[in-house]
Amino acid sequence: MKRLIFSLYILSLSSLQFANNLQVSNVRLTGFDPSANSTQVAFDLSWENSWRSDATAPFN
Repeated sequence: MKRLIFSLYILSLSSLQFANNLQVSNVRLTGFDPSANSTQVAFDLSWENSWRSDATAPFN
């Protein structure tokens, strides 16, 4: 539960970052461990103005 809250907190800070059009998609629960009382969440995260490691322009 702490990891989920931390992840949501980090995502909420995205408005303070230098990126735009943040999109969270394909959200799914991938595992549940009742003994540890935890659930894993997987998702795809995309945004514009991200850093690139391209060998051609534009360089970041």
